[in-house]
Amino acid sequence: MIKSFQNGNTDILINTPNQYVFHLTTLQNELDILNSNINNSNNLSVIDLKDCRNSLINSYNLSNDTNLLILKYENIVSNSNEKSIQFEVYESNNGTKLNLSYCSSLSYDIYIPSKLKEDIIKLFEELKSYGYNLFDKNDKFYNDICATYKSSK
Repeated sequence: MIKSFQNGNTDILINTPNQYVFHLTTLQNELDILNSNINNSNNLSVIDLKDCRNSLINSYNLSNDTNLLILKYENIVSNSNEKSIQFEVYESNNGTKLNLSYCSSLSYDIYIPSKLKEDIIKLFEELKSYGYNLFDKNDKFYNDICATYKSSK
C-alpha cells in the first residue's frame, strides 16, 4: 500500500495493490480543480458537488463555511476503458457521514481525465497543422488516405 500526502492541502491518497485509489479530499479542492485554481496533479476524477453541498448544508443545518470532505474510491486499472468511481461525503468537524439521498433530485458532474499517449497527441497536432481533422468523418483525411479496392473475381 502506498500513501502520499499532497503538499499544501489536506489531500490523502492511498494506492492499493489491486489498482484502487482511495482519495480523501475537500469539496473546496475539487471545486478549485474545476475552476483551474489548482492543478489536478494526481490525474484523478473530480466531482462537482456544489449544488449538492448547498442541499446537505441546509438538510443538516450546518454553517455556510463548513468544509465537506469527499472520500473517493477509484478503480484505475490500466489497459481498461472502464473506470469505476464511488464516493462518500463527510462533515469535516466531527467526521459524520452525510446522507447523499438529500441530493438525489440534483445532478452533478464527474470529470474523468483521459490519458492520451504523447505520441498520439504529437500525431494529432502534426496532422492538424496540415489541415486534417481526425475527428471529422467528412474530412479529406479519410478520403485522401483510403482507396476503394474492387476485386475482379
